[in-house]
Amino acid sequence: MSNQDLIIYHTNDLHGKLDAARAENIKQKAAEYPGILLDAGDAVSAGNLGVRLGGERILRLMTELGYTAMAMGNREFHPLPGLMKRKLSAAGFPVLCANLRERRGEGGCRSSLIAEHHGYRLGLIGVCRDMLTGTPGVRLSPFKFIPPVDAVMREMERLEGQVDFFVLLSHLGLREDVAIAQQIAGLDLIIGGHSHDAPAEGIRSGETLIVQAGCRAAYLGVVCFDGRRWTARLENIVREKYY
Repeated sequence: MSNQDLIIYHTNDLHGKLDAARAENIKQKAAEYPGILLDAGDAVSAGNLGVRLGGERILRLMTELGYTAMAMGNREFHPLPGLMKRKLSAAGFPVLCANLRERRGEGGCRSSLIAEHHGYRLGLIGVCRDMLTGTPGVRLSPFKFIPPVDAVMREMERLEGQVDFFVLLSHLGLREDVAIAQQIAGLDLIIGGHSHDAPAEGIRSGETLIVQAGCRAAYLGVVCFDGRRWTARLENIVREKYY
């Protein structure tokens, strides 16, 4: 790994456990080889329907660390728009969810963005599990979830020709990520969450590298593109694992 490589650092399912000491560890690890810092959802400490009145400290900490974007996780979602906005208010970076829509037709949050690093342009797309189907919220919420595959393909078509790589920030779980990689051609990297897996070097499904970094700030995922191929590894953020 060199300072000229495209480097992506990633976390997922922090569940509010990223404290100042672990954040400093991430900062030090990323300082040697600068890169893009991403998260695949469930960063906050509040539960699916909970909202911290004082705001989410971890989102402020992630903002200070310089996260470029994160996927919406089930913990970040709320069926009521006002409470979801309050839940995410401390995030100084985009929270992406391409498969979330409002029934009036407008998106519930940003679907994708283009990030640049070392001359590469990355199309970042976020997706989350359907948190409404089969719940009372399906009748009460102005939101709806559309199939993730449809949402991702639509964003990829919209960004086609503008980016060098497509990176999916997925809060669906590893099994679902493998299925998406099998259904959608052209996805270079899936940074996943929700299932709390930690494959040491990621797994490959066709041409897609799929990675995940455990949960609760135990690991920092590191993905590198050296101009020819993608590689992945995990680095400990703390000595013991918080599972």
